[in-house]
Amino acid sequence: MKLLAVAALLFSTSTIAANQCKPDNECLSFKTSESEISIACKNIESAKLNTYIDTNDSLAIMLKSGTGLSDFSVKNTGKTIDIYISGVKYHRAVITARMDTSIRIPITVRPNFKLVDDLIKCVN
Repeated sequence: MKLLAVAALLFSTSTIAANQCKPDNECLSFKTSESEISIACKNIESAKLNTYIDTNDSLAIMLKSGTGLSDFSVKNTGKTIDIYISGVKYHRAVITARMDTSIRIPITVRPNFKLVDDLIKCVN
């Protein structure tokens, strides 16, 4: 009976994860008061946590080229953006430099590690 319960739990968990993470789903989006851009999961090459001793930990994301993020960041340099992971607001930041295929998002004071973990699992 226990084996059956464990098997059912594993099956339902993998089914739920498969339904939440599909290549064409929106994994990341960046929104200013004037514009926004969305990145599909299939356009993210990797996502991982970087841990530093002296500075803040961060979520490092590598994108495939051609996402449009470079043009978006150039047009919105100096503006405040809201960063969403899988449609959930994760962080607010100011664009200080051109973003192209590499993004570093600081881990916030009260991070949503489940959201970050779901993104990492989806991409990797």
